[in-house]
Amino acid sequence: LERATQIARSMVEKYGMSSKIGLVTHNSGVDRRGSEKSQISEETRCLIDAEVRRFTEDSYQRALTTLKKHRATLNALAAALIDHETLTGQQVRDIVRESQASRTGVSSWLRRLVSG
Repeated sequence: LERATQIARSMVEKYGMSSKIGLVTHNSGVDRRGSEKSQISEETRCLIDAEVRRFTEDSYQRALTTLKKHRATLNALAAALIDHETLTGQQVRDIVRESQASRTGVSSWLRRLVSG
């Protein structure tokens, strides 16, 4: 969470990736001596904080949606890891492919038959 917040803050302050703040750079934080180095107004600080919060919350929701969408694949990978402790890249690809095929209604034996 700390790293995600740092990235979101950089996106807003350094790279101007916030449509609400615009294409400007804001250098907030502390300098090497530990003193405040920012000349940003309180209003702008609040806006930056709100944008950082929005970025992190949006990213969290997107990650949660992705995990829920692919839960069956994640469960299959977890079960394989419990059984075998380690998996090769090919084994992971096979599990993902089979999980996706079963999700789309294509049985694995039919897939293997067609692919040869």
